Amino acid sequence: MTNSRFGMPPCAFPIPPLPIGALLLVVLLIVAAIGCELGGPIPNYEAAAGDANRTPQWSADGQTIVVNLGYRIYQVSADGRRLTRLLEQADEGQFSPSLSPEGHIAFLDATSIFAYKMDIATMNSDGKRIKNHWRTTSSNGAGAPQWSPNGRQIAFTTERHDNARDTYVSESIIIDKRGSEIARHTSFFGTGGMPSWSNNGDRIAFTWCRRTQPCAMTIMGLDGDVRTVLDVPGFSPPGKPQVHPVANLSSAVWSSDDQKIHYIQVQGFHRPAELYSMDTTTMESQFIADLGGYWIRYIQLSPDGNTLLYTARKMENDFLTNDEVIYLVNTDGTDRRDITPFSMGSLPVAPSVYASWSPDGSRIAVVAGNNSLYTIASDGTDLRVLIYRDERGNFIPGGGRLVQP
Repeated sequence: MTNSRFGMPPCAFPIPPLPIGALLLVVLLIVAAIGCELGGPIPNYEAAAGDANRTPQWSADGQTIVVNLGYRIYQVSADGRRLTRLLEQADEGQFSPSLSPEGHIAFLDATSIFAYKMDIATMNSDGKRIKNHWRTTSSNGAGAPQWSPNGRQIAFTTERHDNARDTYVSESIIIDKRGSEIARHTSFFGTGGMPSWSNNGDRIAFTWCRRTQPCAMTIMGLDGDVRTVLDVPGFSPPGKPQVHPVANLSSAVWSSDDQKIHYIQVQGFHRPAELYSMDTTTMESQFIADLGGYWIRYIQLSPDGNTLLYTARKMENDFLTNDEVIYLVNTDGTDRRDITPFSMGSLPVAPSVYASWSPDGSRIAVVAGNNSLYTIASDGTDLRVLIYRDERGNFIPGGGRLVQP
């Protein structure tokens, strides 16, 4: 039997007879057993780090970048000369930062020593004035938070265990910046609900995927009204109906005028990644272009509204590889180009690459694995190091030095 959310075995801590001299060990085992009795698996922050959204967050003026590397959140100047680890005294781990227009940071705070447990918290840009907005339990984990465009609300997802149905259900939640709940919706769409705000801040598109269920997209208003606007079926390999459906749905991207939503989907084995555009009035989707056989999660729209940025893991023989590439494609599907820097193949890119536009669109910040942060020009040239990890595991400012071919 495994925990249905995290794929980890249930806790079991039999306590054998021990000499009095091992009293401390007994106490520790009892405490751990209590944590498991409450429903929490043993700590697994490696899983938390692997699931984190490490998309770099540019400040509104383009002068600084907030990024999650390893178990911590850092702030670095855009020239790579000044690096600050936020929450210096934190013990467990902080993940998936989101930056408001005023520079406040919403993030996932791993606060439990007993369970894989993520709370929604905020802090100032200097790492101070920390406030916990949404406390979770061992059976109710939170997903990556996203600030609204005006910095007044935070959207995020949670997953909790439904005892009556003996399954995990997902929830879309909106809170204000003080932490008060505004709206909530419960669904059975599965894990990985990635929120994306419309530019006018009145709606949020959530994309959901679970291996045993089709992917879906829902749109939620500030009043809590929810519409399911997309249902992506998965396909099992021919002759293998017992294999779970396989589908992948990227994050949603609203057009500059909020009239369209761009997204990328993959439907099953041997199927290409396809770019679609959805009319937000009729909710009808239009196929735009075949992007090849890649596995894609996060996409971004350029500041001028004309170009989509995404990173992709290639698939070979139905298996994901660690070969990561960075692509640009026009919103009409034309001019798809690989802008992966010439020396990227020698960088520690596994397991994932995340990228984001600077506010003026001139540069792109790139997170390579959990180890480093770079920027490149929008055509993929001029690769520069902002943060790197030294031989002792410390994160060091890179000074913006140019990476030579």
